[in-house]
Amino acid sequence: MNNHLKGFAAAIALALASTSSMAADLSAPSFSSILPPAVQGLKPGFVWTGAYVGGNVGLAYGERQGHFGSDTVVSELGGWVRPKDDFQTFIGGAQAGYNWQTGLFVFGVEGDISYLDDVKALNMPRTVEGATYTANGTVTVLNSLEWLGTVRGRVGVAADRFFVYGTGGLAFGDVQNRASVEGTVTTRGVVTPLEPISGNGDETRTGYAVGAGTEYAITNNLTGKFEYLYYNLGTSKYDVGAAGEVADYHVRSDNTGNVVRAGLNFKW
Repeated sequence: MNNHLKGFAAAIALALASTSSMAADLSAPSFSSILPPAVQGLKPGFVWTGAYVGGNVGLAYGERQGHFGSDTVVSELGGWVRPKDDFQTFIGGAQAGYNWQTGLFVFGVEGDISYLDDVKALNMPRTVEGATYTANGTVTVLNSLEWLGTVRGRVGVAADRFFVYGTGGLAFGDVQNRASVEGTVTTRGVVTPLEPISGNGDETRTGYAVGAGTEYAITNNLTGKFEYLYYNLGTSKYDVGAAGEVADYHVRSDNTGNVVRAGLNFKW
């Protein structure tokens, strides 16, 4: 009888051991395996370190400010005028850069080049009453930024896939300027056209750009960003005058503006 009990107990123990072994082999499905395929590929704890390239589109806007005049009154339209007007225009281009992440902090460098559909003519009527004459004319100052580039540092904080940053660095662009004066002089009822006065000051200028932005990792390789920049390329200065004469008039044009843009980056 005792031998039968011992055999029965041994059989039960063997069955329990086999059941435990089978249960261990039947592991529960992981959480990631039941997620939709589009979500399964997203890595937890996104890392921003790496190179990227991309494109952007947006709006450039600001105020054009010109200064036109002469320190010595050498003609009927002497003196200084300051035409100004608001502007806004399309901007679009490409960017490339590299990020380094340590903990929550992300450091990076980015370069970009953009085209602007930007031609702004500032017109200001000008009337001067002299002792024996009346001069009527229009001063036109055309200021155009054909393209804009920047090389900037980026510093910010990342919360997994969300990145907030400040940025600043070198800005450079192709500035094209034109200035002209057209008008008439009336003396004792006789109207005489003024001799046309014109000039230009085209140049590639450098300055600075500062701003801030946000970026979000849509997938492991695609990020979207929204960015604001203020750029300042300084003041263009050039002389204008009648053909064959000393350029007695001087022009100054401020080259500043704001950029709001959105972009996509491919990261690897």
